[in-house]
Order: sequence, then structure tokens, then C-alpha cells
Amino acid sequence: MKHDRFVKLKRLVLSFAVAVFAAGCTTIVGHDRELHAVGVYEGFERQQGDNGSPQARVVVDRPGKDIVLLLGSFNGVQWNVELTPNTRLEKLVLYGNGRSSSRVVLNEKTFERFERNETIPYVYADEGFNFRLLVENAPNLYGFSQLDSFHGGYTAVRVGFHVVERQHYLPHLRPNYLSDSVVGRNNLPDITFEATLNGQTGHYNLRGVLLEKASQTYDQPYDVKTVFVTELGATFTFNEKGFAKR
Repeated sequence: MKHDRFVKLKRLVLSFAVAVFAAGCTTIVGHDRELHAVGVYEGFERQQGDNGSPQARVVVDRPGKDIVLLLGSFNGVQWNVELTPNTRLEKLVLYGNGRSSSRVVLNEKTFERFERNETIPYVYADEGFNFRLLVENAPNLYGFSQLDSFHGGYTAVRVGFHVVERQHYLPHLRPNYLSDSVVGRNNLPDITFEATLNGQTGHYNLRGVLLEKASQTYDQPYDVKTVFVTELGATFTFNEKGFAKR
């Protein structure tokens, strides 16, 4: 009887010791994961007389959250990242042309446990082709349904970029942002435009049907990818489903 109690007690102590050891050796990531991105073309120059690379400051204030932080630039910068208490960093990723020559300082200490991603292009504004690539591809790479926030500017601001919330109220952060604006080919506005399609210059409708040939031709014909409709004050981008309003 005493022997059985001793064996049970020994197993309990051993199980507890293994659990404590495992907790001390692994990073436990909770369910509150967030994906935030910051992008600049260049960092700001340090004060006169200081040495070192151009700087970019990022403050992440997301207590209780596990953060995947994407930092992108065209030129190399020193990223000065500050985490507020209880904000957990799951992963830090450098992307864009400047990823190879950039460095990271985390809470005033050199940080080297970051990833360099070659597939995400640099982006410093929340619009344009590169931004759409970031929004559509980055979540899939790191296990998210969408980007939680984006902050950027051509030159990094001295006061820094402050990550303090999820920006799900911004529709252009959704990967499928344009899909709900696609107009079926049979329901396009009755608008015509002049362009060259397949080497023929003329007036076309939004279905790409030639309505009237033009006498003028161009040396280097091009295919229309986007159309700005003055009457609607909007740009339409053509894809296999029709013209999507941008």
C-alpha cells in the first residue's frame, strides 16, 4: 500500500517537473495573434553629429497579444522597436529591398532573431500594386486571415509609428477588397473609351468590343489594363471576371 502511494507521488512530482521544464524552454503563443506591418522608403537621418544608419521607430502597444511584426524599406534602416509591457513578439520579419542592409534594436538592445522575407516587395503607402501584394500574400505566409494594421510613409517620422489597434474597419486591408466591387460583364456601365486592343485603335466599350475604328495607329500597341471613367470619377481594372472598380 505504501509502495503504491510512493509510486503515484513519484509520478506526480516527475510530471510537474517536466511541465515546469517545458514551460521554461518553449515560447507558448496564445490565440490572440496579430499581424502588423510598417513600411518606409527610407529612415530619418539622425541628429547632426551622430553616427549610424537612418532610423525608423516603431512602438507596439498591444498588451496580451502575440505579434508578428513586418518591417519593410527600400533603403537600409535601423529599426528601433519598442514593446510595451505584456506585448509579446512572436516573430519579426524584414521585407523589401532594404532587408539585407537593415538591422533591428528591440527595447534598446540589438536583436538578431528576425527573418528576412524575399517575396514581399517594399511598400510605404496603403495603396498601389505593392500594397495589394502585401495585403493579399503576407497573411497566408504567417497564418492569418488578414493584415491587422499598416503604418507607413516615404520617410520614417521621428515620433515613430504606433501600433495600438486592429484596423479591421479599413476595408482596403482585406485580401478580397476589390472582389466585392467586380461588375459582371453583362452589367457594365454604358461607357466608351479610345484605346488600342490587339493592335487596333478605336472606340471600345467596357466589354472590350470595338465600336468604331480610328484612323490613327500607334507604333507600339498596348492592351488596356485600367480605364478611368470620367463620368463616374473612378478607375476600373480589367480581369477575367470583368472590370473591378478600384
